[in-house]
Amino acid sequence: MAVSKMKMLSISGKTEMMDKVAEICINSESFHPEITADALDGMARVNEENPYAAEFAQLDELCNEFGITGREVSLDGADVEELKEYIADLRDRLIGAKDHKTALADQLKKNKLLIEQLSHYESLEISLDEVFSCEFVTVRFGKIPSESYRKLTSYDDHPYIMFVPCSKEGDKLWGIYACPADHAEEVDRVFASLFFERMNISGVSGLPKDTIAKLKEENAEIEKDIANLDKRISEYFRDENDHIMQLYTYLCRKNKVAEFSRYFAQHNNYFFLMGWAPEDKADQIAAKLEKIESVEVGIDNAGTVNHMVPPTDLKNKKIFRPFEMYVKMYGLPNYNEPDPTAFVAITYTILFGIMFADLGQGLVLSLVGLFMWYKMKMALGKILVPCGIVSAFFGLAFGSVFGFEHLLDPMFHALGFEEKPIEVIDSAVMLLIAAIAIGVVLVMLAMCVNIYSSLKRRDLASALFGPNGVAGLLFYACMILVVLSLVIKMPVPTFVFGIIMAVAIVLIFLREPLAAIIKGEKHWQPESWAEYSLDNGAELFEVVLSYFSNTLSFLRVGAFVLIHAGMMLMFFKLAEYMPNAALYTLLIVFGNIFVIVLEGLLVGIQVLRLEFYEMFSRFYFGDGRDWTPVSVKNKD
Repeated sequence: MAVSKMKMLSISGKTEMMDKVAEICINSESFHPEITADALDGMARVNEENPYAAEFAQLDELCNEFGITGREVSLDGADVEELKEYIADLRDRLIGAKDHKTALADQLKKNKLLIEQLSHYESLEISLDEVFSCEFVTVRFGKIPSESYRKLTSYDDHPYIMFVPCSKEGDKLWGIYACPADHAEEVDRVFASLFFERMNISGVSGLPKDTIAKLKEENAEIEKDIANLDKRISEYFRDENDHIMQLYTYLCRKNKVAEFSRYFAQHNNYFFLMGWAPEDKADQIAAKLEKIESVEVGIDNAGTVNHMVPPTDLKNKKIFRPFEMYVKMYGLPNYNEPDPTAFVAITYTILFGIMFADLGQGLVLSLVGLFMWYKMKMALGKILVPCGIVSAFFGLAFGSVFGFEHLLDPMFHALGFEEKPIEVIDSAVMLLIAAIAIGVVLVMLAMCVNIYSSLKRRDLASALFGPNGVAGLLFYACMILVVLSLVIKMPVPTFVFGIIMAVAIVLIFLREPLAAIIKGEKHWQPESWAEYSLDNGAELFEVVLSYFSNTLSFLRVGAFVLIHAGMMLMFFKLAEYMPNAALYTLLIVFGNIFVIVLEGLLVGIQVLRLEFYEMFSRFYFGDGRDWTPVSVKNKD
């Protein structure tokens, strides 16, 4: 559970030094700026226009257009003035080439569409220019649904409603209809009602087959021109690559510096800038900034900055890092609360493993996770790998391998067991009781985390008297002990637990006045005890109810163990009715795939629900904001 310690850098100096300050902050890749004008009264934002945005966007677009990856290179020895002059020449060369290529590609697309349309009339021995030059006859080309074509029989008595099909494509008929020009509007209306789709080929001359041949020849020339153009562009990028990448780097950095100006505040001829840096980087950044003439830097610990909450930078061990995704789904931890990533990683994998306990299926799940991780670059894959391994471990303990519940019996016999220790289907009550026990432990652990978190935030009232503080922990523990006393004999009389519960519930009820007394406030009493009792009494009832509901919610852990075994048992029962070994094997394989996919998804969701609702809700706020340092690589 680690949130990086932050320090606030307060930077000031003459306005002409802003660009140098911005460059150092950006190059450090460890500076998270605040919009300083919003934090300081009487300061104005720096609203300078970015002169590099359009040029950089244009160059970036050109690189993407021609498949070139823009990358950062060293500008040592580069002539800045030469780079500026080079921009105009580059624009003329590449933008002209891009526009030419776009025009050729558009013409190629139009030609291909026209060829596709004319191919339906290739058998017509009619000159199209003669058709379109008719003065008294209107001719339409297009397609009509087959169903609509059959409906044309209802217009047999109409002298001008007829359709001549030329070809068929799926359920569409391509063809033509003709009518006197003065009846065109009426005939068009009828065909429109029959879903006729008109094709516009005006301007085409000659026989359709001759036109198609000409268009194909033209397309071959166009494709040759595009290939030559691509070759010239590729050669240009190859020959000028170093120069272009220097230009890319120059514009990228200048653009980022210009964008950075919005974080500055200005007053007269001086600028002010505030931002956060990790504890181990703050002094390095400050030392570089102080070398700039007129620039001064102040460094404050995060705890002494009351008007601004530091951003959160999670620092977890590699094994826990994938689970940051789940934490961020709920919300980043506040800078002043503990990072629950390690807690989530451990509890999530254990609960998942218990609910999805199968040696074979667990290993398959891990392999699927590895594939998703390495091949598909999916963050979820990194989570499935440990979950699958833990599932395999619990599957080994339960003696389950791809649903075969007694495949590992020889191993258990070798270890001295007469039979496998846990027969899932026959141990339903034990599994449900164990699930409740797991829930009790995790709920109490969540309360302990809340006590630690509250103390870290210096919130003594929550730590001592809150429903999830010391008072709540005592009440919950005694409540569990009272329930246990109904089953087993306890060394301490039950009424002792009742007294502790009563004291704890009073402390929870009076937590607000007690908090005010601890803070030394004079007016610690509520304005109306009756109103206070009504509001807090209802809330107290809800709190007590949540202790029961949150604990019983963990029954799903045991229930899914039973469901997992039950689903595989169902497939094995069905397989017994198969007429041969091949079909038996096929059904068992299908059953395993079905269970891995369906139950893997359901278990993943249910465990996440337990994390968020039964545990996170007791200690976690998740109202932090992400630490996003500026850098040339990142876009703000």
